[in-house]
Amino acid sequence: MKVDCPRSAFDLAHLKFSYIESNRLINLLTEVATKASEPEKHFPIKSYEIEQALKSLNQRDNFAHMELVRLEYLYVEILTPFSQYGIPNLSKEISESPMLFMQLLALCFRRKDKKKTLLDGNYQPN
Repeated sequence: MKVDCPRSAFDLAHLKFSYIESNRLINLLTEVATKASEPEKHFPIKSYEIEQALKSLNQRDNFAHMELVRLEYLYVEILTPFSQYGIPNLSKEISESPMLFMQLLALCFRRKDKKKTLLDGNYQPN
């Protein structure tokens, strides 16, 4: 990861996720989802490998639960609708937090007139 090749690192890491400490695996999954430093065709993201990494993290308890929620959100397109893993942590968090549900809706369905809403940061009413 120090050489800015998260997809290459993930390709190696998928062999044994259980050997990778939680914070490193979380950082790696985050970088794979958010950095475009490598061509996608070189190391394509495979949904099965993402599922296995998240399953490995789901069995651990040495990090903040919201990290799994965040990762499931980053990979929601890969994890739904056909994965066996699904989005258990994100689903639970949404069911327990109506405000999070509203924020996710606001992210998915932006206003066409570009005006800010109560769910956006720094909202200033007229």
